[in-house]
Amino acid sequence: AISPNYIHSLDAELLRSVALELKNYGIKDSDWIHDSFGCHPNNIDMLLNITKNKFIQIIKNDPLSKLHDQLSEQVSSDRESQRRLSKVNVSLFNPILDIEQCMDSHWFFS
Repeated sequence: AISPNYIHSLDAELLRSVALELKNYGIKDSDWIHDSFGCHPNNIDMLLNITKNKFIQIIKNDPLSKLHDQLSEQVSSDRESQRRLSKVNVSLFNPILDIEQCMDSHWFFS
């Protein structure tokens, strides 16, 4: 059950940080449905850029590795548990992918 809950928490953090940034720009009229964001057409480019930037910030903080580290600390220190843990490979992105490329995308959905 932790996987979907963790992903939902990342979605919520993205929503929160985008909403706060919109507020900083004086944009008060926006719409939020879970992980879908909306605003008036004259603010859509700003919403898209803010959303992309906030998403990149979250990903660059490497949340999956942080979760892995925190959960690893809770694993029993017995030999078998540590052996199994050593086989876990946390790899978020293909090394070829540059997360900054999402800034060039005309469409973006978290």
